[in-house]
Amino acid sequence: MNNIIFGAIYIFFSLFFLGLLVYLLFKKRTFIRDLMIGISLLMVSAALYSAHYTFFHDSHFIFAYLLEHLSFMPVSAFIMTAVVGQILKTRDKKKKKDKMSVLISAFYSRSGNDLLKMISKMNNNSKDVADVFLPENMKQLKAEVIINKIKSAGIELDINESNLNLLKERLNQDIDFYFNVIQDENLLEHEAFTDIIWAAIHLQQELTKRDSLKELYDKDKEHLIGDIERLYNNLISVWPTYLLHLKKDYPFLYSLVIRDNPFLLKSEVYIK
Repeated sequence: MNNIIFGAIYIFFSLFFLGLLVYLLFKKRTFIRDLMIGISLLMVSAALYSAHYTFFHDSHFIFAYLLEHLSFMPVSAFIMTAVVGQILKTRDKKKKKDKMSVLISAFYSRSGNDLLKMISKMNNNSKDVADVFLPENMKQLKAEVIINKIKSAGIELDINESNLNLLKERLNQDIDFYFNVIQDENLLEHEAFTDIIWAAIHLQQELTKRDSLKELYDKDKEHLIGDIERLYNNLISVWPTYLLHLKKDYPFLYSLVIRDNPFLLKSEVYIK
């Protein structure tokens, strides 16, 4: 009779600590909470082993069973850390990369392609850049090749009050979007894209702080050209990767971007 009573008490305590464990799992993660979970698990195990001994008085089985499981713990730890951990890490990395690709695609669709188009119109070497994207030159091109070809074409900006005001207007229109993007935690995974956002924000501030863009000092003009070139170079460093990502995963979006290519002197969105 006593065995049944003590066994019931041990089972009660194990159920109590199990309930406590479930409660702690839903609490905000802290050191104390993790410590309490560990203590709860140990107490559940101790209570269940005590209940087993109370009912069956078989200490040999308990210690043999315990030793068997302790012997397997190193193998279990290896499987969890080296195999399962690596699988989860790889999956998490791919998930972050996919989210980053979506964020970059959203940026170029919303703002980046238009910025490239506007700056390309300021570029006296725009024809050389446009030649990179002729149909016969686009076959089997890799992102690095496209970037190198664009950079080798060079940039020679011709800025004036009209095109600067248009660029300023566009940047002002998208500034809230830029600040929303900069808050995305996934941005830390892509330094080049982060540079684009900060370059765009900086250029917007430079243009907005000036009361007039009509008659600029030569040094001031050089400074603005430098800011625009920085944005342009940052944009083209990521654009080919974005383009090839669309080609692989979203061919319908890729088709539109190619037809409305921001580097072409004259784009044609109509399908003939």
